[in-house]
Amino acid sequence: MNGRTTIQIMDWIDIFRKEYLNDYIMNGSAAVKFAVPKDEPTHKEVLKQLRECSVDSGYVAVSVDAAETKVHMIDKVFHSIAKQIDWDDLAAAFLRTSLADIGLNIPEDDNSFDFLTTHPQTFLSFRIFEFESNPGLRPITGGNS
Repeated sequence: MNGRTTIQIMDWIDIFRKEYLNDYIMNGSAAVKFAVPKDEPTHKEVLKQLRECSVDSGYVAVSVDAAETKVHMIDKVFHSIAKQIDWDDLAAAFLRTSLADIGLNIPEDDNSFDFLTTHPQTFLSFRIFEFESNPGLRPITGGNS
């Protein structure tokens, strides 16, 4: 024995899913995890499995490769991550969930949200809900109020 502990990929992925994603992160914590596989085929499999279990758990999954990104420069890390996120879909999912919370169900395949202009009463209801649930917000009325 060389004194090192090894674990099978799928066993580690299962622990990652249960203890990290579905417990630690889900309960509001945050941390960065590193995995250093021994070889390229293992690296690709670990990355694939991590991405799948993260997405299956409802998270956005990204990866940053130090061979392609200057990881010592945090702005480069941020930009590498930001480029991988589908911001339109993420915003649509957030809006869809927010509207569903107040009883407005939008079809999954409708990311246009045109109903806000074609059905102004819906928008008005949403604005009223927003002000009621956030007492610090004030309507913008224009002029010198």
